[in-house]
Amino acid sequence: QAGQTFELLLPMGVEWIRDSNGTATYESEDIICQNCSVEAELRNARTVEITVTAADPESVSQLEIPLVFAVNDFLGDIEVTID
Repeated sequence: QAGQTFELLLPMGVEWIRDSNGTATYESEDIICQNCSVEAELRNARTVEITVTAADPESVSQLEIPLVFAVNDFLGDIEVTID
């Protein structure tokens, strides 16, 4: 539904990819949304907030969110938490 917001939080030692200036980035247009539009905002190097800005209430919406991140000295399983 339009207006819904959730976060993708990466574990310690894992960060969203950085641009050539060293700034962590995540682009809204990287997210593929069927029957909806979204906006992504990077809250910090590990957290991206995604807001559904428009959605067709008569259709099921589906998101494809690319997980493009860098791993620094991380050992163990990588899990994604959605709040």
